[in-house]
Amino acid sequence: MIKSTRSLFMFFILLNSFIFIFSLLYVIAFRLSSESDLPVFRCVFHDAFHLYCPGCGGSRSVDALFRLDLVKSFLYYPAILYTCGVIAFCDAVMLQAIVKRDISITRKIKPIIFILIPIIVMIHFFVRNILLVFFGIDPLNDLIVYWR
Repeated sequence: MIKSTRSLFMFFILLNSFIFIFSLLYVIAFRLSSESDLPVFRCVFHDAFHLYCPGCGGSRSVDALFRLDLVKSFLYYPAILYTCGVIAFCDAVMLQAIVKRDISITRKIKPIIFILIPIIVMIHFFVRNILLVFFGIDPLNDLIVYWR
């Protein structure tokens, strides 16, 4: 195995180990909690402006994803599903490069797929708050009481 392929293999193992450990900790900490399905974290932006912050819905999206409810996961926070798709694509490309021992295969991974993640987050942030303020549509039912 050439040095660059070995480095790619180590990165592949570390990335997927991190994802596995995070998933395991999530299940242990949140899903097995006897108090509620999800812990309540106070969001300063949420409390001060009565609007959704760019990260609102992320925990609910991950929870829905672990329950394999892809539609709810997407509606809560579309960047989570997109990020999972990006990770799966990168894993497939890295695994192919490792098996074929050809690091040039990783050129298929273009930077634009990572740049789209914050763009999706911001679009979701603006659309969700516009729907809440101007149309009274609140899919999370957290803030509609402030905007009636």
